[in-house]
Amino acid sequence: MEVCEYGPKYHVVSKGLNFLAQCDNANCFSQGNIVVVKISLKKEPIDFAYYLQKELSCPVCGLRIPPVKCIGVGLHMCRARIEYMTADGNDGQYDLKVGDEFQQIVSTKVEDKIE
Repeated sequence: MEVCEYGPKYHVVSKGLNFLAQCDNANCFSQGNIVVVKISLKKEPIDFAYYLQKELSCPVCGLRIPPVKCIGVGLHMCRARIEYMTADGNDGQYDLKVGDEFQQIVSTKVEDKIE
């Protein structure tokens, strides 16, 4: 996904981990569009499962966004190691180095990507 210099405040990504979610506040400036919730850079390991179970806050209006409204996870300008376990019990890992682009690594709704 390409990052551009201009766009609405709710599409601004930070270096590191970012979640894509939908704010349902009818009075929010994002008006039901996808918003980027910035988690930022952290040196200690980040547990995706923790953030996927936690309520996030809309960066525009502050409304609490339930985990079910999280539609994706992405990285920007960072290095990350993804450790995982498959359904059949095998585990593995892979390293990512993400530059200027926004690398979406998890998507629950393919059609809901930031244009």
